[in-house]
Amino acid sequence: CRDRGLRELLDVALSIEESLEVVADLVSNYLHMPAIDGGTPHLECHPLDLAELAAKVVERYRLYAAQKGITVECHGRSPLLLADRRPLARVLGNLLSNAIKYTRGPGRVTITCGGDETHGTLAVADTGYGLTPDDLGRLFTKHARFHRDRNIPGTGLGLFICREIVRAHGGEIVVASERGRGSTFTVRLPVRGPGTEPVRRRDAA
Repeated sequence: CRDRGLRELLDVALSIEESLEVVADLVSNYLHMPAIDGGTPHLECHPLDLAELAAKVVERYRLYAAQKGITVECHGRSPLLLADRRPLARVLGNLLSNAIKYTRGPGRVTITCGGDETHGTLAVADTGYGLTPDDLGRLFTKHARFHRDRNIPGTGLGLFICREIVRAHGGEIVVASERGRGSTFTVRLPVRGPGTEPVRRRDAA
């Protein structure tokens, strides 16, 4: 009985965690809109390890994913970038939250970091519902919603915000998806921040 009670408490805690993540995403997206609508977001660029940032963002979503029976993996390395940490954390959070929301458990979400001397990359791949070619045409527009029949909460702003933040960094975000087979969103960012000098590694003289 005690073990059963503990399991029930854990289920309640995970349910609360999921609800809080959803609310946090909704609020954060709305708070970002004034800056986006005002033009190119102001960036404060500093040396940033994209893989390290991804690993930290992933930890925030592990309980949410576990409740749905979804395994989240994060691996790879990326070059050091000149970028703004806070808006890029928003991008990673939106992509990861979407991947979990639109994947039925048991499932898997994989974040892969990489890059070369000129660009850092981050790919978020899921085994979720996927998208049709018609869906892809409006994917990054304001208030675009998908799979409405599944009653998945959201504002339809997350991917629009992601694209604008990535563009402000001089990068691009692309997607490959197939209905019923999942999606992969790939972010590609220049090692140099917009209008900056080449980044020096922490161990550079």
